[in-house]
Amino acid sequence: MKKMGVIGGIISILFLSGCFHSTAARIVTDMYQAALGMDKELVESYFSEDYKEDNEPFTEVVEKLNVDVVNRQGVHLMHITELTSSQLTEEAVQALNEDYQGEWSLVVAQIDEDSLMAWIVQRGETQYYIMDGKEISNKEFNDILRKDTLRKGG
Repeated sequence: MKKMGVIGGIISILFLSGCFHSTAARIVTDMYQAALGMDKELVESYFSEDYKEDNEPFTEVVEKLNVDVVNRQGVHLMHITELTSSQLTEEAVQALNEDYQGEWSLVVAQIDEDSLMAWIVQRGETQYYIMDGKEISNKEFNDILRKDTLRKGG
């Protein structure tokens, strides 16, 4: 029962964030759509060169992204949402600011009942790029959220 409460809280936060149409969230959504179609070249175009180099062979990344979408039964059920700095703990914001020079967007996507993907998106010279991604548990997700944000959602 507690697990359902955590999942319900996460989904509520994602819906209440009001950021479904942000550019960063659209980039991640479009990337997952391309992965669903197994369009490796299009998927690669959303990622930074560093990310692609660090995750060779990139075909495996595309396959994992595809599996995540299929397992969630579509991109729309991944609840892809950008989280603002006001929704995150000060520690999380400070760490992201240090790692990404204050220029970042954090986008989360639910990949199963117990975990999410946290994507860092940055604006480049000509387009937005996904700079990094990490699978995180529901607990890790809750740990980076401000406690008042959790109460609003749950």
